[in-house]
This record gives sequence, C-alpha cells and structure tokens, in this order.
Amino acid sequence: MKKCLVINAGWEQSRLIQLLVDQGHEVYCVHDQSDYSAIAGVKEYLRIDYHDLAALSLWVEHFKPDAILSDQCDYSYFATAFLCDRFNLRGPSVEQAQIATNKYLQRLKGLQAGIRQPAFKLCSTLSEAKAAANDLKYPVIVKSIDNRGAFGVSRVTSVHEMAAAVQEALVHAKSRLFLVEQLISGTQVILDGYCFQDVGHKTLAVGSKVMMAGIDHLADDIIYPADLAENLIQVLIENNQSVIEKLAYKFGMTSAEYIVDHEGQPWLIEAANRGGGVCIASTIVPLVSGIDVTQQLICDALSMEGKFNQSEPARTASAYLKYLVFNPGQVASVEGIELAASLAGIEKIYCTIPKDGKVNAPTNAGGRQGMVIASGRSVEELKETMRRAFELIQVNYEDCVHERA
Repeated sequence: MKKCLVINAGWEQSRLIQLLVDQGHEVYCVHDQSDYSAIAGVKEYLRIDYHDLAALSLWVEHFKPDAILSDQCDYSYFATAFLCDRFNLRGPSVEQAQIATNKYLQRLKGLQAGIRQPAFKLCSTLSEAKAAANDLKYPVIVKSIDNRGAFGVSRVTSVHEMAAAVQEALVHAKSRLFLVEQLISGTQVILDGYCFQDVGHKTLAVGSKVMMAGIDHLADDIIYPADLAENLIQVLIENNQSVIEKLAYKFGMTSAEYIVDHEGQPWLIEAANRGGGVCIASTIVPLVSGIDVTQQLICDALSMEGKFNQSEPARTASAYLKYLVFNPGQVASVEGIELAASLAGIEKIYCTIPKDGKVNAPTNAGGRQGMVIASGRSVEELKETMRRAFELIQVNYEDCVHERA
C-alpha cells in the first residue's frame, strides 16, 4: 500500500481516485471547491487553491506521499509537476508544465521547433490587440495565455468586437497577458496519447470534432475514430508524434488539438501534457485503443511494472462524445438521466446545472451542462444510441415549458 495524493477531486478525475482506492492505497485529495466528488475510501480531503503552491507544499511535507497525481486538469497538472520536482517524486517536470500550460511559451517553443501553427502576437492592451489584428488580418482569435476550458477565448471578426474580446481575455488571464492569433479554417481534431517510460510517446486515439454553431472554439460533439480518410489519420498521427517530441513531453498523458486545413495540413492549436478532459482520457482512450492510460499513469507514478504492447494498438470500438447544452432559461429540473444511462452502449453521463438554475448560452467549456459518452461497433450505431439517449433527457424550466436536451 502506497500513500497517494491526488490534486483535484472533481468528477473528471473520479476514476483515477477510485482506482487508487480499489487498489488499496492510502488516498488523500486536494480540491479547490466545496462541492468535490466525494469517494468512499479516501482518507482525507483538503481544500486548497491549486495555484497556492506554498500551501500545497506544506501539506505534502506534512504527510509525505509516495506519489502525487492528476490527469485531466491543467491547473492541477502544473501543481503536480511543481510538487514532484520539489519532493523528487516521479511525474512531469516544471519545465514540461510551463510549455504545456502557457499558450505563449508553447507558441514560442513551436516557432523555434518549426511546428506548423497559427501566426501570433503577445498583447497586454487593447491598442496592442488592434495593431496585432491589423497585421494578422481579421478574423482573429483572442485568448488568455494561461487558462483552461476555453475560458477567455473569442473569435473576433472586426475592430468593433475587439474591446469585448480583450476584456474577456484579461478577466481570465492569471498573467494579465493574452494572444491574438491568426484564424485557421478547417476541421478540428483531437489526438490523445501517452508518454510511455520504455517506448516513448504513442498516439492512441484520433477524434474529429463538430463545433457549435457560431462558436469556433467549443465542440458540440467528438467522434472516434475521426471521420477522416485513413491516410489523413496516419498523417495526423505522424505529425502529432513529431509535435510531442519537439515540445519534449516525457511523462504521462497527452491531448493535442489541431485544425486540418483544406489542403490536409494539420495546424497545432494546443498540446496538453495531461489527459483529455470530460473523461476522454479515462473512458474513451481505453475504449478505442485497449490501453488504460489512467492505470498506466498510476503505474508510472508509483514505479510499478506496467506492460505496454509495443505494436500499433488495434481499435477495439468506436466512441462518441456529445455535450449537453440546454436552451437558456431558469431550469427547474432535469429528468431521464438515469434512464438514458441505462441504455446499452452508454458508457458515461454527467449532467450539471448552476446552483441558481440559470442557464446561459455557453461561451466556454464551463457553460455547457455536461456530456454523454457512447461506444459501439460503428459510427452509425453510436449515433442511434446517442439519439435514443437524448430523447430520454428532458429539461424542465420554471415557466413549465418542457424541452428535450
């Protein structure tokens, strides 16, 4: 039995925590909110801001864990890297974490390494942003350099929209700095992988995104394997391998997003050194690759033997992730979640509404109301399963108008 600290006890990391508990480890969890997902068997929960590295360090000194882990959150990932470096534990390094969680540093690294990526300019004021957009040509993307979940990201089509976009970026930027970037048009894809300690990085899953109408940076759904020609998928895998090597990620999960332009060329949007959020790493990657990257992370953090098939992993299933996005309004209740979850092929459903019940049109990842993950033998089967699930989910509004999700 080992003493393990998990940074972030949110729902996306619940499988990581549950695996550690089930394997008999002494598990401690740090979370930055009061409404964490409590799991039976966790020895202690502690509320600390993930950015408070001094307080986290004191806690680690107090109970001296054998391993510190996180798998699907940029903030907890950086804290994990800092603590692993400071206390000489196995995990990602701060050097890797700086590149993975700072969009400007990642862009600089990409520029130096010759990675195909959008042209960009670092800005701190509205006047700088306007000048950058004039150089790059509208439309452009404005985004904070050190946030997660598409917070502080805007598509700007004219100078008249720039002030609001800059304000949004600054609100969500810890550093008070933001990027103005060239807008690349095309198909958005996500590639998930793992940095294996014996054979290096392997890309394990490739998904294609359908974006929300009018919101370029928010996905409506993701399909695995990607709805692309097989030769293009291979090009994407080879490119992703090169990108991860150039960014020098050495430990743990990876989740990289690209836009494939009309000539079939991939442009790097962002490459994270943690698992894809909304349970992509813990649920979808094992489904489509046969490799449990959450268990692999535990093995690596605890220096346990974890076997990996060095041959190209076979696709064992198709998977479909669709987000729950309710119409704006005052939500009274949501019905049918448990019924939908019981359908054959439904792997996971998560649904949440704000405490005050007020739902607004989403502008970032936090503005969506959850997600549904389905698995099956084909994309057609997946879409039918998802259709049946969404038919069962009913949203009840305060004005008594009932709507399907």
